[in-house]
Amino acid sequence: MDQSSFKGCKAILFDFGGTLDSDGGHWLDRVYRKYKEEGIDPSFDKLKDAFYFADEVCCKDPRVNQLGLRSLLKYHFGLQFRRLGIDDRIRMKRIADSFAEDMEYYLERNKKLLKRLNRVYKIGIVSNFYGNLPVICDEAGMSKYLDVIIDSERVGVRKPDPDIFLLAIKEIGERPEDIIFVGDSYERDIVPSKRLGMKAIQIKGYITNLLQLEDLL
Repeated sequence: MDQSSFKGCKAILFDFGGTLDSDGGHWLDRVYRKYKEEGIDPSFDKLKDAFYFADEVCCKDPRVNQLGLRSLLKYHFGLQFRRLGIDDRIRMKRIADSFAEDMEYYLERNKKLLKRLNRVYKIGIVSNFYGNLPVICDEAGMSKYLDVIIDSERVGVRKPDPDIFLLAIKEIGERPEDIIFVGDSYERDIVPSKRLGMKAIQIKGYITNLLQLEDLL
């Protein structure tokens, strides 16, 4: 993509998991690494089953809407351990805390990026999440730099469905061709946003980390 194509854009929409909370790492892959670091080595398929079981429970539990980051992760990892048949709260907490620390590092770094970008652009997030993304953004100090927060569980539609992107476009109040979407998933982020006419930048594709974004704009 020609760098000049980003000139004149008025808004930037970001994915959250894998984009604002890391430099392109999918949650499942990062979770698997944490288990191995802790000396727990389930097969990837078993962990994948446990991870998506926990995902489903979190999405259906309305109490999650009020949870901050560490409370969410403790709940999510607790569900994973239960599904895997592992009864070890100490190791579960260590993994959850380590995962949270990694996320908090990137959120703090990228909060500063959002602050700089928000001087020029409208900024938003469009994410497949659990219903508590506004809480987590507020907790991380990001909310004041965000014009739009779209959490799939709150709006009832998930990426790559174009309707979730259309909600964000409507709320941010700009034409699709004047919006840049930044995400880590080609299928869930890049393909649908480009089909709607937005510019798209893939983490671990067009750029290797989010801080490189400023060099393109």
